[in-house]
Amino acid sequence: MKTATTSQPLHQLLAQRWSPRGFDPEHRLTDRQVAALLEAARWAPSASNTQPWRFAVAPRGSAEHDAVLAALSAGNQGWAHAASALLVVAAQTTAGDGTDRP
Repeated sequence: MKTATTSQPLHQLLAQRWSPRGFDPEHRLTDRQVAALLEAARWAPSASNTQPWRFAVAPRGSAEHDAVLAALSAGNQGWAHAASALLVVAAQTTAGDGTDRP
């Protein structure tokens, strides 16, 4: 297990986070796996219980995946093309009364 070298102690889950920036182009996430990931996101801290975000899933091989990939910078396209799915997250940054969300 690779652990980050940090100047301050970190929680184990953060210290062991690793981003290879490389994905197996043959691997496919199942619908059940995607649903589990989205369920975890749904339970994340929620901006005063407003959940001001939405998620769009673009599976590799779909027109949506191609569109999201085309919107990425060239550097990110270099690894993202092989991801089993790309997720787009949209957040509402203004509350219904016009005030900014923190």
